[in-house]
Amino acid sequence: MSVEVTRILAEWVHALRFEDIPDRTLQCAKEQIVGIIAATYAGSRSTASAPLYAALRDWEDRPESTVVGAGFKSSMRHAGMANAFAAQILEWEDYLLSQHTGASTVPTALAVAEAAGASGRDLLTALVAGNEVSGRTGQAYIKSRLYTNSCPNHQIDAALVAGKLLGLDATALTDAVGISCFPPMTQCFAGWFSPTKGMVTGAPVYAGISAASLAAHGFKGFRAIIEHPDG
Repeated sequence: MSVEVTRILAEWVHALRFEDIPDRTLQCAKEQIVGIIAATYAGSRSTASAPLYAALRDWEDRPESTVVGAGFKSSMRHAGMANAFAAQILEWEDYLLSQHTGASTVPTALAVAEAAGASGRDLLTALVAGNEVSGRTGQAYIKSRLYTNSCPNHQIDAALVAGKLLGLDATALTDAVGISCFPPMTQCFAGWFSPTKGMVTGAPVYAGISAASLAAHGFKGFRAIIEHPDG
């Protein structure tokens, strides 16, 4: 009998409270936010980011979340995507176990928290939850036969971080993961020689935030997506 990994993670994320988090972990999360914002701002100055920002401006999406370093706002999913792209493009983002965790969890948390009007405590709680999940699922994923640069891992953590900030219950969080991870993302490694490298985190963040928003409106996902043999 397989372990219900998707449900266990969703229930843990839902139940996590700010008061449960050790002070040292909170301090690390605060430092992580500062570091990722710095990496994102640096990435926003790169020539790779300018066309992305031009496209976002052209789309004229709802201005609810800040696009760091670009001087405008966009929807939470587009801002999250753009900030995750910029955070990753220079390879200056942080690392947790085997994962470039911060380039997905921090942009997701900041974009959704701003759009939802979440408190600082809520932001930190969701971020810590996402880091914990990303580090552990990524460590498992990187040892699997499907080894790549963990795009599916970020589909999981982004969905849970966004869902936590949108106030989803445990069942809706499993839906968010199921939606985000269908289909699972991978990458063509040759693409690392182009600006598409930034989408290693940008695309999963877009998927995760979109999935959490869909789940918040009652859209259902496959609730055993992580542990299923065909998941």
